[in-house]
Amino acid sequence: MKLFKHCVLLFSLFLFLSCREEKSSTSNTSEKHQSRQQIKIDYPSLLDTLLVIQNEIMHAPDNKGLQQKLLLSAFDSISGSFLAAGTGISPIDQKPVIAEQLRLRTAKMVAQRWALYLKAWRSGNSVQFGDSISGTITYNTEVYSKMRNDTLYLIVQIPVGSIGM
Repeated sequence: MKLFKHCVLLFSLFLFLSCREEKSSTSNTSEKHQSRQQIKIDYPSLLDTLLVIQNEIMHAPDNKGLQQKLLLSAFDSISGSFLAAGTGISPIDQKPVIAEQLRLRTAKMVAQRWALYLKAWRSGNSVQFGDSISGTITYNTEVYSKMRNDTLYLIVQIPVGSIGM
């Protein structure tokens, strides 16, 4: 009988300790997951930053320093994706619903074009802004947009792996 009690006691102790270790490893995993989720991107500031650097690149397309500056600002290392900005202006002669769709399509195309340049620059290609560039983007997500007057400003998240060149 004593042997049985000792076996039950040892088994209970073993079970208690193993459950405790499992709980602590689970909480560590959830803490890491929460810390990654707590990193919030300030999209309005990011949009302004991307647009300023893009404008600088348009005026100095061969400036490698500006290309690197845009790469650093636009690459999200946690998700492995580019955050590219695009703008779309409302056509005056269209109905409001159609104008809104065209504005969104234009802003996405502009952001995707910037993503193609970003991928090329990240890969070490010395293509300048304004040079012909082509590729396919299989996936993108709109993460932020705002309207100013008749212009839509948009940030699109594009995983690096979804950009084919």
